[in-house]
Amino acid sequence: MPLTRKNLSLIQYGQCGREVPASIDKFDLRIVSLSPAKVICGAVDFTPAACAAMLPVLLYPRVKGTKMTTPSFDSVEAQASYGIGLQVGQQLLESGLQGLQPEALLAGLRDALEGNSPAVPVDVVHRALREVHERAESVRRERVEAMAAEGQAFLQDHAQREGVSSTESGLQFSVMTQGEGPIPSRQDRVRVHYTGKLIDGTVFDSSVARGEPAEFPVTGVIAGWIEALTLMPVGSKWELVIPHNLAYGERGAGASIPPFSTLIFEVELLEIL
Repeated sequence: MPLTRKNLSLIQYGQCGREVPASIDKFDLRIVSLSPAKVICGAVDFTPAACAAMLPVLLYPRVKGTKMTTPSFDSVEAQASYGIGLQVGQQLLESGLQGLQPEALLAGLRDALEGNSPAVPVDVVHRALREVHERAESVRRERVEAMAAEGQAFLQDHAQREGVSSTESGLQFSVMTQGEGPIPSRQDRVRVHYTGKLIDGTVFDSSVARGEPAEFPVTGVIAGWIEALTLMPVGSKWELVIPHNLAYGERGAGASIPPFSTLIFEVELLEIL
């Protein structure tokens, strides 16, 4: 499935805000889907230079006037190598490790792939890795604690607002429009429109924006949704405020929903299928 640079940018770079190098006109997504293990084990000849070319694009901040040279991506081997660079770079971005230096990272990658002796003693490397992981865990823990505290404060304040009802589980809802249709059971499938936001107003998902309602089993969603759907008559539109323990909990959901996030949804129940 050949992709243009624009399409690849949307698929691979949407979360990190980087641009695909201008030297790439088309890229085969099937190559990106190859696992690193398959490539390294010989399914494709792994090209260190091409794989490494991706990492500065992901890790460097965009600086006006910065120029980077990239190898040719005309061969399957180069494309596969580049795809692994994409995967590794994205994983590093999502790991939370701070202060990574692309030049040193690329030097280590090249030494490993070319069989060179390590430029830094192994014990020093292990000590440094422990330290940066400990820093990342400390930052993550502080962020999680702050998110949990902010969510709890928001819930306490929101519960006092006019028109807000709270259930025993902690789900909060307010009726924007009350329908007169049947109420779904846990065995039903439903069609809904919804918009999901964090408590700071950031929209992380919206069937309304996509212009296409969502369909799913009542029990195929988070606990807060299940509870709300089994209370809503068809034709209703409610605002839900869902505590983290009824949403995605301590794990969160991808890059869009951090751990311990309290979530806000506008949900319109269109029909029972």
